[in-house]
Amino acid sequence: MSQQEGGRGTGHARFDAISRGTRRRPMPLTIVVADDDLQFREIVRYLLAAASDTMIIVGEAADGDEALALVRRVRPDVVITDLVMPHLNGSS
Repeated sequence: MSQQEGGRGTGHARFDAISRGTRRRPMPLTIVVADDDLQFREIVRYLLAAASDTMIIVGEAADGDEALALVRRVRPDVVITDLVMPHLNGSS
C-alpha cells in the first residue's frame, strides 16, 4: 500500500523501500569526511571502501569552512568530522 493509498511511510526512500520488502538494492549511505589530517581521511576512505559497498564517500574537507560548504552542497546522510579543525570546529 502506497502513501497515496493511505499507507504510512517514513518519507525517506531508502527506509520506505526496505519496509515495503522491495527486493531492489537500497541506495548507498552517503558520507562526508571532514578532518584536517589527510592521513586520517585516507584511512577512513580505505576502511569504508573495504568494509562495505553500501556506503560511499561523496566528499572530503580539510577545514571547517570547506566542510560546511560541502555538506550544504551534497547533503550527505552522515558526516564524520574532527572536533578541532582550522576556521570552524566540528562541534559548530
